[in-house]
Amino acid sequence: MRIELDLTGLPVVRCRFPSEFDEDEVHDFFERYIAFLERGERFVGIWDFTETRIRSTARLRKIGSNFIERLNARPRQLSAAAIIVTPHALWRGAMTAILWVAKPRAPTHVVSSLDEGLEVAQFIASEALL
Repeated sequence: MRIELDLTGLPVVRCRFPSEFDEDEVHDFFERYIAFLERGERFVGIWDFTETRIRSTARLRKIGSNFIERLNARPRQLSAAAIIVTPHALWRGAMTAILWVAKPRAPTHVVSSLDEGLEVAQFIASEALL
């Protein structure tokens, strides 16, 4: 299953990761995400790993870290915030490790449920007047 980039709830953008995916799918998703950024719209991103069942490998953490560095190199910050959703404590730890290695420019919240993530995203979007 493909990693989903859902723009139907703009200014909240949901990136939904399926139960399993490989490095090629991650690269494809990152390219689609960069293409979305080229539109120049402000947004709040939800990175939904609720269904993900794969292990966080050093290689995937490196890919994620490189992606954040690529985003940070962009001249304009479009994301008001990012919310990472995962019910798995190990994944929350992996996300924390990625964020420690490559610090994002936007505030980033790691939460354990999609409902909590949506609530945080809607609050931030309303506060940022998106």
